[in-house]
Amino acid sequence: MTRFEKSGSKPFVGKISPLQINLRLQKFAVPTIFPNCSKYISKSSNPVRECPEQRRQRNENEHIQRSIQE
Repeated sequence: MTRFEKSGSKPFVGKISPLQINLRLQKFAVPTIFPNCSKYISKSSNPVRECPEQRRQRNENEHIQRSIQE
């Protein structure tokens, strides 16, 4: 999620403002999409989700294994 702030804009009514809008990262934003960044700065991509049927089967197998051990 990238957050930007607008700079150089004025409120206007009915006309397009001739001022250029420069998008900039906000002060608290952390860049995470740049390649070749250090690992402590870059976030890894989200893990791949398993499909619901596989998840149900895995949960059922874990439940059976716990029941057997008890």
